[in-house]
Amino acid sequence: MDNNVEVIAASALYLGATFNYFLAVYRRHVVTKKRFRRRRCWMQEIHQERSRSSLNTQLEELLTELSGEYFIHMSAMDFEYLLQRVSPLISKQDTRWRESIPAKIRLAVTLRYLATGDSYSTLHRFFKISSSLVSRIIPEVCGAFVTVFKDLIKMPATPEEWFQKSEGFSFPHCIGAIDGKHIPIWAPSYTGPEDMNYEGGYSMVLLTLVDSTYNFLYADVMQSQNTDSKVFIESDLWLNINTDNLNLPPFTPLPGDEIIMPYVFVTDGTLPLERHVMIPFPGHHLSSSFESIYNQLVVQSHSVVENAFGVLSGVFKVLLKPITLDPVNSAMIIRSCLLLHNFLMRSETSKDIYCPPGSVDTYVDGGLVTQGSWRRESQDHFLPLQSLPYVPDDEAVQIRFNFLDYIRRNALVID
Repeated sequence: MDNNVEVIAASALYLGATFNYFLAVYRRHVVTKKRFRRRRCWMQEIHQERSRSSLNTQLEELLTELSGEYFIHMSAMDFEYLLQRVSPLISKQDTRWRESIPAKIRLAVTLRYLATGDSYSTLHRFFKISSSLVSRIIPEVCGAFVTVFKDLIKMPATPEEWFQKSEGFSFPHCIGAIDGKHIPIWAPSYTGPEDMNYEGGYSMVLLTLVDSTYNFLYADVMQSQNTDSKVFIESDLWLNINTDNLNLPPFTPLPGDEIIMPYVFVTDGTLPLERHVMIPFPGHHLSSSFESIYNQLVVQSHSVVENAFGVLSGVFKVLLKPITLDPVNSAMIIRSCLLLHNFLMRSETSKDIYCPPGSVDTYVDGGLVTQGSWRRESQDHFLPLQSLPYVPDDEAVQIRFNFLDYIRRNALVID
């Protein structure tokens, strides 16, 4: 009996020692493997090159190209100003695993996208930033533009401010020019044939009001519908015009005349005739030479919005290609371009870079026009709005006749 107990005890000790030996070997093997295991890579090799390269050198190279074809035409001073304003909203913190993309690079990525409309894969190769990260950076920076510079697009608030807008227009009592365009986008997944524009594509509708200095006073971006008339008539601008909610100057006599007349906006005939909206007489064969003069004055004053669109599309080429974002983000991209346009048009250091002399149409005696460089360099413009079937009321017709009669009685000519 004692011998059996001794055998069992010896066997247990042997098995225990064997188990402890193999356990120690296993633990040593696993710990050694974990200790010397190669660390996983957080980024592709092309992106590792970005982290190893000198970002300061890359930024300096980018800044030297700011006024070139690959970036928005602006001065380095204005680039730094933009960076200062949006940096608090777009900067990210470094982590123990990786360095964040600097705010200056994020801004440069977005400006290049707006200037060229490059795909995310092209920006990925240029900046050595992943396409997925680029797709997050661009809407974020554009959202910062909209937040910081939203007041750059604002209509006058008082009659005195509106009155100042009449300077620079050829048409009497004109305080702004209205126009709208289609901006192409890729079809969202939830769209159907009813969301297509009249040429069979998908687009956002941009409705704007522009002053004589080519600045946007109003901009509304909406998803396109089959009928442009519905888009315009449902806009805030149209509602405020019809309800006299814009605080426009009161009716006053035209210079050297006694008949009191309203202050008006001009358009090209795609929008309806109203007492505060003047359009040209229709047709090519007008009943009098004064109707022709009236039309030329309307066209000349309306050209400010065409020139604004021309300069805009010549620099922000993203607007000429289908925007590969959903309608909400597409509208934000478009609005960012408009805000940057106003910012650069008002900048003392960037205006001549963004809109050099000769960029816009100029008129001489007799209504002869020297076309701006944007017309000669590119004819690929935005798709215009459809003409709106609309019957004007008697008051609007009478006001247009009064303007025509004023031109006739005062022998007003184009200057």
